[in-house]
Amino acid sequence: SLISFWNFNEASGQRNDSYGVQHLTQSGGVVSSAGILNNAAVFVRSDSQSLFRASEASLQTGPVSFSLAGWVYMTSNGALQTLVGKWGSASADQEYRVRYLAATDRFAFIVADGVGGTTEVSATTFGSPNTGTWYFLHCFRNSANNTVGISVNNGSIDSAAGLAVSSGAGTFRVGQSLDTQFLGGRLDEWG
Repeated sequence: SLISFWNFNEASGQRNDSYGVQHLTQSGGVVSSAGILNNAAVFVRSDSQSLFRASEASLQTGPVSFSLAGWVYMTSNGALQTLVGKWGSASADQEYRVRYLAATDRFAFIVADGVGGTTEVSATTFGSPNTGTWYFLHCFRNSANNTVGISVNNGSIDSAAGLAVSSGAGTFRVGQSLDTQFLGGRLDEWG
């Protein structure tokens, strides 16, 4: 069932969870611009902009089935960039993140077991994303068959055997992972 949904329609400041109460705090002056539906949150990579919320039970996953989905519009693709995730510096605080891998020029979804093990799957079937184009990403972990997967624009699913995802205390971040991997682009309608 749906836990949180951010439409990112706010012009700036706090981004409200339109389904639950997991409102996001801004860092670095995230503004808005045209999105898929109304406004989208705009992230300037060089300004280290992001949105975040401290860890809490409703945003933690653990070894259950879950999914993340939303729209991304990349304005730069020359570096590793995180779209959304819960990924702390300690292995015990790493759960999941959706990101763009510059080295392979692909969107990817990674999950962690909390003790150093990870599984990452890239959207290889879709191929290379262009800057200046909206893409719909759907990322998931299926606990019944222990797989993780990603699809772009409701196309073919790339999947891989997964692992039991941890339930850590890492901060939930949008547009950033830890103190690096800032996004250059826009996000809209994520949940």
